[in-house]
Amino acid sequence: MALLEIINTQQTANKETQSIKQVLIQPSETKTSFAYADESLRAYSGRAELRHHNQILKLFSLFLIISLAYTNYGWYTHSNYLAKQQYVVYRVLPSGETSVNNSTAFQDSPTPEQIKFKAWEFIKWIMTAGSNDVDRCYAEARVLLHPSAYAKFDEFASKVKPGIKELAIYRLIPKADSRFMEKGDLPEGSQGDITQYDVIVTGTVDTYRLGNNEISDQRLFAFHVRLTPLQAPTSQNPYALLVADFEDIKLPDEKKK
Repeated sequence: MALLEIINTQQTANKETQSIKQVLIQPSETKTSFAYADESLRAYSGRAELRHHNQILKLFSLFLIISLAYTNYGWYTHSNYLAKQQYVVYRVLPSGETSVNNSTAFQDSPTPEQIKFKAWEFIKWIMTAGSNDVDRCYAEARVLLHPSAYAKFDEFASKVKPGIKELAIYRLIPKADSRFMEKGDLPEGSQGDITQYDVIVTGTVDTYRLGNNEISDQRLFAFHVRLTPLQAPTSQNPYALLVADFEDIKLPDEKKK
């Protein structure tokens, strides 16, 4: 019995020794509370980098848009500038010399727009003359006349200018139109010929008292202007046109009123 107890005791001791060895041999698992935080930091770092790239892309796109808008504006302003310039013609003469002339020097005749503009320019000086600038306005209008129309214009000016000076007014034209004369514009029974240089200038003239912004009078006007072409344009007259005749008229629609 004593021997049996010794054996059992020895077996029990061996089992305890093995369990202790297992405990000692088994690696310990390291646990930390920062594992989830590390994953969050890595995810946030990736998003931050993506946002950084997106910001750079947005700035680059904005720069492209601004650059495109500026380029388009530059082309627009430059095209408008070129549109206002006259074409230049370089002509090589038989002698070998090169002459430089404005394109208008090679026009056979004035364009329709040039004809209508010249008629409007003449009427504008007459109809916008006020008490303080009537002399200057009529002088500018006289420059546009052909010498054959000087006498008629001077007579017209001598009748109109004194009254304008006494009224203490200034005048503006808010709306005007120039068109070529048609057969319906001729007086009844008239057998006059209509040419490409006959223009009808119509519009509205507003009259103001000096020192007052209120309209004191408003009326319609209509003029028949006949132009005559010159042989060649000059620097003072690039359209090569002068006013040969003018008259205040009433259009057919106005006569019925």
